[in-house]
Amino acid sequence: MPGYKENKINYYLNRLVMTEMKDPHKIDPYPIIRNFCDFEDQPEMIKLFRKTCKAALSDKYSWKEGSPGNLLYYSGQIELLVEACYLIYSKDGFKKQVAKQSRSDKKKKKFKHSDIPCSLTRKEFINPLIVIEDFFDRFSLMKWKQSIHAWLEAGLSDFTVLGNIKSEDLLPYCRSMEKLVEASYRIVLLADKNDQA
Repeated sequence: MPGYKENKINYYLNRLVMTEMKDPHKIDPYPIIRNFCDFEDQPEMIKLFRKTCKAALSDKYSWKEGSPGNLLYYSGQIELLVEACYLIYSKDGFKKQVAKQSRSDKKKKKFKHSDIPCSLTRKEFINPLIVIEDFFDRFSLMKWKQSIHAWLEAGLSDFTVLGNIKSEDLLPYCRSMEKLVEASYRIVLLADKNDQA
């Protein structure tokens, strides 16, 4: 069926479409990522993400960061970030861009891993597109969105997220989401450096 796959993907970009009110193929993902990063600095955003995980892992309602609407809002921002990163991932030539960037990064100045203030590897820190590639190679956009919803639902309820997800998906979700958030800040920082050059 012509266009079926494209329409299916567009359907999964529902939060972006509703926020931006336009065709997802006409949305520039970089301002979406910048808006996410402008909301709060990276350490605070990671801390907030961990608090959402803690609330979802509790078997009773335990969200303490203001009203439940705050958790709902933050979860929506995470979903927007995932959709924006998917737009980058789904662009023609993305894999070639990652490989090209990785080759050019080998020429850059060396630094120790301890100089990196996050959980990204040295390679990911230099080329954050690797994180986006790994993120969507691990799970599909639909699977990520289902997971976000399951974690949100548990965070707003009096049951643990472990009732809705497989235990083996627990760590990959938390680790991959944290890395995606950290990579987003790197993408914005590198874009700013390129604009200044």
